[in-house]
Amino acid sequence: MKKKCFVFFLASFLVICASLSMDPASAAAKEKKSITIAAGRPGDVWYVLSHALATFINERSDKLKADVVATAGVTDNTRLIMGKPEFRATHVNVTMIPGHTVWGKGEYFPLKIGSLVHLASVWITFDPKIKTFTDLKGKAVALPRKVEKGYAWIFADQLKQAGVWESIKPMHGGLSALVTALRDGAAHAGVMMFDFVYPNEFRLGSSLEELKARATLHFIQQGNVDANIAMIAKACRSEEFAALNLPTLALVVPAKAMGPTQTEAMAVVSCPVYWSAGKEMPNDVVYEITKILYEAAKKGDFAPYHTMGKGITPDFLTTSFWETEKLCQDNFHPGALKFYDDVKIRLKSFGEEYAKYRK
Repeated sequence: MKKKCFVFFLASFLVICASLSMDPASAAAKEKKSITIAAGRPGDVWYVLSHALATFINERSDKLKADVVATAGVTDNTRLIMGKPEFRATHVNVTMIPGHTVWGKGEYFPLKIGSLVHLASVWITFDPKIKTFTDLKGKAVALPRKVEKGYAWIFADQLKQAGVWESIKPMHGGLSALVTALRDGAAHAGVMMFDFVYPNEFRLGSSLEELKARATLHFIQQGNVDANIAMIAKACRSEEFAALNLPTLALVVPAKAMGPTQTEAMAVVSCPVYWSAGKEMPNDVVYEITKILYEAAKKGDFAPYHTMGKGITPDFLTTSFWETEKLCQDNFHPGALKFYDDVKIRLKSFGEEYAKYRK
């Protein structure tokens, strides 16, 4: 009897030991790969929507787990990743155009995964006599911050093309500073962002609504869409951006979309912000991220997180400003391209959206 008990005990002990020795290997097989989304300032729309993406990854992927890290802004997302080379294989980068090709100092290049939002901007004034850029001669003009290869220089070049740059008083600053300058009358006109929700929603947004409460808003440089798209195209290829091979960052706002004083369609500057990753991030990891991003966009899952999330659709993810499909492919991550090819989504240009306005 004792012998039988001993045999039973020994057999049980060996089974337990075998199972324990197998657990680490089994756990390792199931361990998820960690990724981080560098998402900019807390409160920014891309920070909020990146948290949404991280949530979807954590809920829906059996391969990845994601977290989000805050930085001082979109530019600093790249600086964070550049600071530790090993981050290039593990970090999704919220980046934008212009700037995406230079912030990595030629060592790190963020390749697109999918569109996030657009920083669309319009020229406004309270003075109904100011209708075109030439009317800004000698005026104080509110412009975005001076950032190397930043979009402020697109607007500056528009004024150069109009022949008024040397005569104006430029007032550079952040969003709140620009609102204050315009609201208090220190600036006669300026550039302000508005909300664009793909494909066809145009809203004033909180800053323009605040200014509208002060007086009637008037929109500068209306009409002549074809000529103004050409002006934006030239500005994107000006001396500041000569080596960057920027696409034409133009968006067309239909007449009346911004209110009754916008009587004609307008070509405006629109700078895309998007999720990206360096070539160092494995293709299969980016494929998985893209798959979850696409499925969430298809279901409209981003809308509850932020009003701008409504615009994140499958079509928006793959629409960009690069003029040809070849340029699109060159600027998308291979892992993302593989997924879009698998679901037969075509990469297309915003130029197709406003072709009807071109002569």
